[in-house]
Amino acid sequence: MIFEIRKVYVVEAPLGLVFEQPTISGLVKAVDALRQGDLGIPYEPAPPTSADRLAVPGPAAQKKIAAPLEYGQDYESLLEKLEPSYEAPPSDFDQRPVTVFLTGATGFLGAFVMQDLLSKKERVKKVICLVRGKSVEQSLARLKEGATDRGVWEDDWVESGRLEVVVGDLGLELFGLGTEGWNTIANEADVVLHNGALVSKPFSFLSSVH
Repeated sequence: MIFEIRKVYVVEAPLGLVFEQPTISGLVKAVDALRQGDLGIPYEPAPPTSADRLAVPGPAAQKKIAAPLEYGQDYESLLEKLEPSYEAPPSDFDQRPVTVFLTGATGFLGAFVMQDLLSKKERVKKVICLVRGKSVEQSLARLKEGATDRGVWEDDWVESGRLEVVVGDLGLELFGLGTEGWNTIANEADVVLHNGALVSKPFSFLSSVH
């Protein structure tokens, strides 16, 4: 995220910024402050909008204010749903090539994770990437475009069958794969590498300030 912020907004964002500002609104303000500072303009909060001026204070107005979104909030809720223990990997897990189910491959880090996995030909038999899109072809094109822009794409991955794209969405039931698709992935994948994230509407505001 920090590398993307540096690249998109051309600011020297420190690596610890996401920990200093654990909410979306805080991160937006920090990026604004960095951008204004680079221009020699002292940072000042944005003036209230007409909607802000017309808002009537009180319990009704307070209810409309959303709680700050913490990056790690989903981790806390996920803990309650996890099983206390899971079945151990098969005894031959370390001796045979594995199939990896990868999320977030279209992102900055994900592209390099995908490349690293597919470079291990003796260890990784296949990588299945979950990508949002209207069709497999569109999703594959999106994955290829992102990886090509970062200089890590090889057509041979697809031609050899070592890279497969499935259309889905982390925010949907069974990732939008349907029961049949979900079961197919569950039966084929030996490893799940969850590098993806839910992209909510507040996050899109970060792009709008550029």
